[in-house]
Amino acid sequence: MEVKSTLFPPYDGVIPHRNTRFITYDLQLTNLEEVYTFPTRLESTSAVVATGHDIFFARITAESNFDRLHEDFNTPALIATIAGLFVALYAAQVYVKSKEATEAFLLK
Repeated sequence: MEVKSTLFPPYDGVIPHRNTRFITYDLQLTNLEEVYTFPTRLESTSAVVATGHDIFFARITAESNFDRLHEDFNTPALIATIAGLFVALYAAQVYVKSKEATEAFLLK
């Protein structure tokens, strides 16, 4: 039984792997003369310009977004946590100094 459906691709026992390690994907760059790479101001992003018969430009980023914050990142919670840590650090410093002063007074 053969089913020809335009909604589903034909069955294949092997899942095709599209190699995304190539920055040109399926473009063929011919007669390249120069390839320039340079960093950008974006973190973990570089730029590549290839010149020759044509001019090709691509932004290259890391494979995962490990160094980017999501749009719904809770910035006030981060600031509150850092402020709370500073308050706790100051309180611990005052407590240690007062304890040292009490011990020094009692030992004399």
